[in-house]
Amino acid sequence: MLRCRNVLLPCAMVLTTSTAEAKGPMEGEWCSQDWGMVMIWERDALGIGEHRICDWAQKPDELILSHATQIKCEQVYISGDEVHRTDAGTYDFTAEMRANGTMKVDFGLDDGPVVLHPCQ
Repeated sequence: MLRCRNVLLPCAMVLTTSTAEAKGPMEGEWCSQDWGMVMIWERDALGIGEHRICDWAQKPDELILSHATQIKCEQVYISGDEVHRTDAGTYDFTAEMRANGTMKVDFGLDDGPVVLHPCQ
């Protein structure tokens, strides 16, 4: 299971990774400077914020430094033993690694791009 902070508990329950697999440079947990935004990047899925889980239209290669594709997302909520899912939409997603080790990400929302750094 991914090491997620409490706010990402639903993501931790849905996204898993194998420790035997080599990780690409864009994989892992990414945070905004103020910790207001957390993104979990995996080869098979993308977790955004507290409850949003997204599937890649085009899965990223391992060693890429940028990726542009659509993501189909849903909101996932856990209530007791039940998992509730609601459609959150399809978005144009772009991400690019920067020389300073941060990642510039645009989720296709009106907010515009954000800069994320590896969560520590």
